[in-house]
Amino acid sequence: MVKKNKVFCLNFKKMDINDVLSKKIFTYTLFLMLFLTTSTFNWSQRFQEGVRLLQFIRIYLSFLIIIFSLLVKRFRLNECVIYSIIVMFFLLHSFFREYRWENFYFLSIALLVKDQKVEWILDRIFKVFSLNFLSILILHFLGIISPVTVMRANGTLRSSLGFWHPNTTGGMILIIFIVYLLKKKNKPSFLVLSSFVLIFFLLNIFLDSRTGLIGIILIIFGIIFLRISEKLTPSSPLLKPTFQSRLIFILPFLFLFSSLFISLLFTRESIFFLHLNRLLTGRIDLGHFYLNEYPITLWGIPIFENAGDQNSINQIGFRFLDNAFLFSLLSLGILFTFLRIILIYLISKYLLLRGHKYIIVILIGFLFFGFMERLIWIPAFNIFFILGGLLLDRSNAIQKEVHS
Repeated sequence: MVKKNKVFCLNFKKMDINDVLSKKIFTYTLFLMLFLTTSTFNWSQRFQEGVRLLQFIRIYLSFLIIIFSLLVKRFRLNECVIYSIIVMFFLLHSFFREYRWENFYFLSIALLVKDQKVEWILDRIFKVFSLNFLSILILHFLGIISPVTVMRANGTLRSSLGFWHPNTTGGMILIIFIVYLLKKKNKPSFLVLSSFVLIFFLLNIFLDSRTGLIGIILIIFGIIFLRISEKLTPSSPLLKPTFQSRLIFILPFLFLFSSLFISLLFTRESIFFLHLNRLLTGRIDLGHFYLNEYPITLWGIPIFENAGDQNSINQIGFRFLDNAFLFSLLSLGILFTFLRIILIYLISKYLLLRGHKYIIVILIGFLFFGFMERLIWIPAFNIFFILGGLLLDRSNAIQKEVHS
């Protein structure tokens, strides 16, 4: 006889009312956090009072959401233990490192996702991200929020169109593209996929952003490759769930250690490294600088960066660590970096078990973006972090949904 874990739940009238309320809170909270994270709204002098109020609301809203979720959602004993360990780790990390509110943003969003259907979550994320993207563009073109304008070494001017950086805009398109693929599961429309590329090309007149576009193209070619493989070599190991699960585990660590070793081995005497560094617009050189300037520690240490003047096109003394994996190792520490990578793996495996056969190429496109930009560690921006609450679901949730 299987022993069942004890379930804790405060019975407020009807659970369906709490479920509706939980969904609405998730929608508005995700939009607020995403808007404040990706737009230049919080830089505007015109709205400083409002921005401070929103930042204040965001912090306390996170704690209220955590309390709300603990009261109205069902938690088994083993889930309570897991959640308590996560909270204790965050608090311990804050003791060794400066207080990081984004840890609690992640917890609040993850708890709201718990026990929700994956299809509903993906549909809502797609709508929130799309609305956020259009809102920022509209506010920019109406002149309400200002763009960030930066200049490349060759003199090319780049506008962010109201987002934090031109690459942030490209990253938003990539994430919306990824959520669309997950939402459509294994039946994406190639007309819609082509539309994403076309929209990117049109906006790229202002952005001159290559990272997000390359990520989208990598994913599209990966999907085409898998579809051809299904027809020509249906027995290929690449199409087997067991092999895909192993590959999903290896990929994040492959990007992590590649980032580390390429930056450590970088030398200006090597023609190969010089060309590679130029191709990646100086990112390897910056990674090399920070790895020599700061040690990799268990809990992470503050690193000094100079992103230039946000209102100036001349980024004098610019020094900013873009690579997400190196930034995480240095700033967040070894433990936190490995935990985040494991979370990405677990959610990817969850989606694979639910039949998302393109999750491998989606993960490659996402991790490539992380190789170039550190936006992937922002909780409200990272689709895998947002789905993290699925791991707090009942222990047999994966098996139930796979066979449903």
